[in-house]
Amino acid sequence: MNEIQQARYDRVFDAYAIDGYLSKEGFDRHTRILAELQGRPADAEPIAALRAELFLIWGQLAPMADTDNDGRITRHEWRAAAQGLTASLQQAQKQGMPWPFDHWVQVLYGAIDGNDDGSVTKEEYRQWLDALGLADDTDLDSAFAGFDTNEDGTLSMDEFVNLYHQYWSEFDASVPGHRWIGP
Repeated sequence: MNEIQQARYDRVFDAYAIDGYLSKEGFDRHTRILAELQGRPADAEPIAALRAELFLIWGQLAPMADTDNDGRITRHEWRAAAQGLTASLQQAQKQGMPWPFDHWVQVLYGAIDGNDDGSVTKEEYRQWLDALGLADDTDLDSAFAGFDTNEDGTLSMDEFVNLYHQYWSEFDASVPGHRWIGP
């Protein structure tokens, strides 16, 4: 695992961890905070869909990553699982298969789009980072500008999907866009 991979995996871990562990509770906490920041009820459809998707991911991740079966995932367990996930995604990409997490990204995008207008503004992106606890150590302007490839001031679904493809597959410092500042 190179430094870029480790930093990205750790950023995800830190976003969802509670008391140094990933758990289903950490995923739920994220959705509640996001709803609160957006002024939506916690059971609003996009937030409920995100919570359901995160719980589905937890149900798949826990048996694979929780190697000591204690109901929570350590940073070490997460890194190993994330490295395996990345290898699988890169292999699928090389074989020309559809990206397996596009549905997840669509659900996440819908939850981040707080006003449901079909695009993510810089403020909505900031709220998401705040909900993850990552806003303070993110250069929001640079991150957002880097992902807003058509420079229209919003992130489209295509730009957001591309952001996630880069996050989980591009770890070579010589690849444009390797500098990841968002989650």
